Amino acid sequence: MIGGNPNNSPNDPTLLKSLQGHKDRISKAIFHPSLKQVISASHDGLIMAWGLRPNARPNKFIGHKGPVNDVSVNPQGTLVASVSRDTTVRVWNNNASAHCTILKGHSAPVKSVSFNTDGTRLVSAADDKLVKIWDVEKLKFL
Repeated sequence: MIGGNPNNSPNDPTLLKSLQGHKDRISKAIFHPSLKQVISASHDGLIMAWGLRPNARPNKFIGHKGPVNDVSVNPQGTLVASVSRDTTVRVWNNNASAHCTILKGHSAPVKSVSFNTDGTRLVSAADDKLVKIWDVEKLKFL
């Protein structure tokens, strides 16, 4: 059980926190591996890393020139990858949202991104009908 609500049955979940700040539809929300953050992607072009402490302000990742379709965080929690309609894959330092590396390799909107289990590879898939695998250390297409 997530929480207790005396007006509901014991099996009903209770809302713990509501995170507000995006200005358009949210396309993805995931937990950080430490479970101390939630990272969200939106059609407003932003990625936000929400601290779960009371009164914590979100860290905004700004740079995509279109809706953000997907987001992933590496197992170590140090990198955030995002993909967008702008055809780019971006890899952000989770501690410094102003810095990102732009990976260009798709010719159409990128729909999906995911780190592998040890965080050394990144996979992206796009409307160009291609799946691409990236070396995270070198930030280059394999």
